[in-house]
Amino acid sequence: MTLALVRVHGSPVPSVAAILRESQDEGFRMVERLVHEWESGANRFAKPGELLLALRRGRSSLAVCGLNLDPFARSESIGRLRHLYVAKAWRRRGWGRRRGRHQQVVR
Repeated sequence: MTLALVRVHGSPVPSVAAILRESQDEGFRMVERLVHEWESGANRFAKPGELLLALRRGRSSLAVCGLNLDPFARSESIGRLRHLYVAKAWRRRGWGRRRGRHQQVVR
């Protein structure tokens, strides 16, 4: 099955429900903060150049990561990764270094 890097539009909750539970079980709170900030309106990755991505295999999300403009940089071309979480079973497999045939980007 192909991996797809998918831009999340709307609430991330349906896309990250399984990895939210897993991250909480591991004691990591980044996905929980992502959901809380989205629901409160504090961060919805909605400014120009910002986005929220999920790495999916079929209907399962394997990872999630947001990209915000860096609030401390004096440039709109510098971003900050936020709330990066990779499912435990998919860590240390080199996915971050792979390109081309291994993934597709859906806008």
